[in-house]
Amino acid sequence: MLGQFQMKMIDIQTSLRKSTTQVEGLKRDIHRSKLTDKEINTIDENTPMFISVGRMFVLNKKSDVCEQIENKIKLCENDIKKQEGTKSYLEKQLRECELQFKENDGTIFGIGNPLLDISAEVPVSFLEAYNLKANDAILAGSQHKDLNETILRDYPNHQFVAGGSTQNSMRAATWILQQPGVCVYTGCVGQDKYHQLLHDAASKSGLTLAYQIYENPAEHVQTGTCAVLITGNDRSLVANLGAANHFTIDHFNDPKNHEHVEKAKIFYTAGFFYTVSPDTVMRLCEHADQTNKLFCTNLSAPFVCEFFGDRLMKAIPYVDYLFGNETESRSFAKNQLNLDTLDVKEIAKALSELPKKNSKRPRVVIITQGADPTILAIAGQNIQEFPVKKPSKIIDTNGAGDSFVGGFLAYLALGKSNEEAIQAGAYCAYECIQQSGCTYPEKPSFDAKTFVA
Repeated sequence: MLGQFQMKMIDIQTSLRKSTTQVEGLKRDIHRSKLTDKEINTIDENTPMFISVGRMFVLNKKSDVCEQIENKIKLCENDIKKQEGTKSYLEKQLRECELQFKENDGTIFGIGNPLLDISAEVPVSFLEAYNLKANDAILAGSQHKDLNETILRDYPNHQFVAGGSTQNSMRAATWILQQPGVCVYTGCVGQDKYHQLLHDAASKSGLTLAYQIYENPAEHVQTGTCAVLITGNDRSLVANLGAANHFTIDHFNDPKNHEHVEKAKIFYTAGFFYTVSPDTVMRLCEHADQTNKLFCTNLSAPFVCEFFGDRLMKAIPYVDYLFGNETESRSFAKNQLNLDTLDVKEIAKALSELPKKNSKRPRVVIITQGADPTILAIAGQNIQEFPVKKPSKIIDTNGAGDSFVGGFLAYLALGKSNEEAIQAGAYCAYECIQQSGCTYPEKPSFDAKTFVA
């Protein structure tokens, strides 16, 4: 249904643009005709005049030429009235369609760790000083206590971006759909200036927010942050969960928030949230199972697969769509499935065939591999590979995986095929890595038929 509304809106918008262009053309014709008429009226009545007819020029009297110009102006004015009537009708249709489309607000529900990304380009020596890897994601430890302040002090070109893996994906889905409100996002933030920065940025991106605000007079817990350290085409993420670590299931169960859950058709959480509130994840899994809705999740990082893999394994029977990259899938296979292989296709197949509660639909597993082909594994079907389109210049890979998920979920919400959803995800990642931080151009220009490697 969401897809039908969007296609209808696109058709109406296309017709509106065409009608507007025609009106502008007619107005230009009137302007030119009036200028011509003005010039002709300065010429003597007996001056010979010619009007072009095809490839010929026909001799006419001045009075005849003036009459023809007047008739052309009247014809253009009548055509403009018709086009204005058509535009009014199309605009009314568009408003009605938008109202129907509005009913689908909140189709995608995301829950995760809201973080304020502090992004900066740094030398490799900076990573070495904090014992960090060039392309990794970890939780901050005691040795990273002054990391953020060092970035703010020593790297004046740093950027603030509303981040956190799931929130990034929700922003990407909203962007490619160009429908504010289609995604609802919840997570826990502190009562501080960073919360306001996050709220403003996420709202501007079109998200409907249902943040839990952590308040404890006995201790000050700030909104979570994530240092995004860019070296060349790689990024190292160091997350300090802060208030994000204090999300409670009570907030999830709050009647006002549960309205969002009831309305949603697709649920998504990244693997990072399993470190915070596994009980909430399981409650969401059970709701999806009981209501026959889609539950989607992500392996997210090797440390999640290794140290919190048991929590992922509890949710796996409920998972309809599972995302990850090659490094994460290998970590999960080794630590949770005891598979002695590095073959990503074999791992994806094994993940798709793990036991599943809802037997009405097979599990779909999507493994991205950076510039290498994306793997699609559906339980009981042959493995598929999709080549990745590479831009001529890569600025920053931060958020590419999150962007892929967002594009995929958006097209899943539209009722598109897995193949088209993969292309939509690849497009979001393609645009993201050409920007600084997990950001996008003002408008998408995606066409599943033409966007191929």
